[in-house]
Amino acid sequence: MNFVTKDKHFYNTLVHLMLTIVLQNVIAYSVNMADNIMLGAYSQEALSGAATVNQIQFMVQQMSLAIGDSLVVLSSQYWANRRTEPIRRLTCVALLTGAVIGGVVFCLTTFCPGAILSIFTTDASIKAEGLAYLKMIRFTYPLYILSYVLMSCLRSAETVSISFGISVVSLIVDVCINYTLIFGKFGFPSMGIRGAAVGTLTARCLELLIVLGYILFKDKKYGCFKIIPSMVVSLM
Repeated sequence: MNFVTKDKHFYNTLVHLMLTIVLQNVIAYSVNMADNIMLGAYSQEALSGAATVNQIQFMVQQMSLAIGDSLVVLSSQYWANRRTEPIRRLTCVALLTGAVIGGVVFCLTTFCPGAILSIFTTDASIKAEGLAYLKMIRFTYPLYILSYVLMSCLRSAETVSISFGISVVSLIVDVCINYTLIFGKFGFPSMGIRGAAVGTLTARCLELLIVLGYILFKDKKYGCFKIIPSMVVSLM
């Protein structure tokens, strides 16, 4: 049996989707990396504190990856036959799963942040900076998971460019706010690690708002995302 196709359209579509998704993931992961890079120019304690907290973000990203990629694998099979109802049900399950995981991580980082950071560091100064960063960055965890699930939902129907655009806008916003608030530029106070947290939180909020706006007002593919507005409302 020949498993290699000679269909040029297939390879063009594959390369386009693959490159867009790779670039989108690289840029998306760069949001927290931008905090580390810019805080490194501010102070080593702030850099170490953010890097410690970002160990939690890494775990959140891996959980998001598992949920989102599972949704893509299952939904894309239905999308090939334009069967939209199963995609709606799968998206509901993925959103609810993401909301539960995001809520659990948020609660853990809210009620026992010190114990969690103690897993990664015993240095008091680094832990203090990490706690200041985590106090605000914890709000980004459920936002990130829900945004990733929604973008995975779009991805399953071959809509990938919006995810790339969202990641680019998010990174630009994060870097601009970081520069302004970490170092106290343009008349703003120098907030250090707290400024980096503000930048990342703003970027994550913007990601979710853009993807929701796109789904609500722009994407009309076979009505396969009609259920998402009601699902999001029920999760709020």
